[in-house]
Amino acid sequence: MSQSLSGFAQGAPNELNESSTHRLILGFGLFLCHNKLDQLLYELISSNNNGSDCCYWERYVSLTHCFMTSSTGIMKVMCSYLWETKLMNKPSPIYVDDSPPPPAPFEHRIVSVKQTEVTTCYSVCRHEVLGGGRFGQVHKCTEMSTGLNLAAKIIKVKGAKEREEVKNEINIMNQLNHVNLIQLYDAFEGKNNLTLIMEYVDGGELFDRITDENYHLTELDAVLFTRQICEGVRYIHQQYILHLDLKPENILCINHTGNQIKIIDFGLARRYKPREKLKVNFGTPEFLAPEVVNYDFVSFPTDMWSVGVITYMLLSGLSPFLGETDAETMNYIVNCNWDFDAEAFEQLSEEAKDFISKLLVKEKRYLLLLLTLRTLAFSRLSAELRKRDLIIVFLILIWQ
Repeated sequence: MSQSLSGFAQGAPNELNESSTHRLILGFGLFLCHNKLDQLLYELISSNNNGSDCCYWERYVSLTHCFMTSSTGIMKVMCSYLWETKLMNKPSPIYVDDSPPPPAPFEHRIVSVKQTEVTTCYSVCRHEVLGGGRFGQVHKCTEMSTGLNLAAKIIKVKGAKEREEVKNEINIMNQLNHVNLIQLYDAFEGKNNLTLIMEYVDGGELFDRITDENYHLTELDAVLFTRQICEGVRYIHQQYILHLDLKPENILCINHTGNQIKIIDFGLARRYKPREKLKVNFGTPEFLAPEVVNYDFVSFPTDMWSVGVITYMLLSGLSPFLGETDAETMNYIVNCNWDFDAEAFEQLSEEAKDFISKLLVKEKRYLLLLLTLRTLAFSRLSAELRKRDLIIVFLILIWQ
């Protein structure tokens, strides 16, 4: 952080630059000032084991202001000068938190369904609803023996077929152990429902970020979200599983401000066996791939179509295929009838649009991505992030 004496002397007030003596005094004073701050910062950062540039900068500014208001003599003068000329109006550097989300607060486990009421082991907060859908509701709960906060997904079932579908969800989750995928902790079977006890996160749905007018999603945010979605989907596909219901409502944020996510809801997920052609006729209309609408064979690219729709929404706040009715929406999908909204995409990079364009096509989605090899390398990213993202996308494609 320390600079040369001549560097500090540059930009000094005119009255202090009238002689080489004044320049030397100014430069030397700033040199001492910087060195003192550096020393204190080094101690702070070392003690906190946090050496990020963002924290370093914030502490630097904070300590400079502290010295300016509490010191005396040359330290006060130099800190005042440093504050007024170099720090006060300088924007903080952009800090990109691209760290993975934290793992679940428990080891991955193979869960067997218990034939007993969930309330024998867990205190379920019925009044605290975390989410809901066609299946039922998700409530916050606490394990009585440990005090661990978890989420209870209570699924209403009417017959044997519905029970088997829930047990299929449990079996699939037993196979999935990744930080970008919600983890299963326990399961219970009652007379009219099955309850899945899962990892608890409280950042809300990604859908809320997209629709919240007070939250401004940048292209960089979209990159970070999309990359983590791709990492989770890559892992799912490596286990030869298709999610088949990827949408912003099924992606949870770890907290209300960061960009870390976990994919949830494997109720419609299916095991993929290449020799056994799979067809499905379910999902959320505006996120369905053309092969689902046409009741054709589905595969790994089916999930990637949904990733393309989600990315479009993250970048623009708009849904590319949404019509007035479900029938109109599905007609847009089968005809691949979409475009980039001129106003929403005006300031976005060509790389971002190129990524979406290689996913929202009827065929060869993986091949088109592989040929461009610019995927996820949106122009706002550093070279290191771009390199990592290309590797991730290549891994997604490699087994196709």
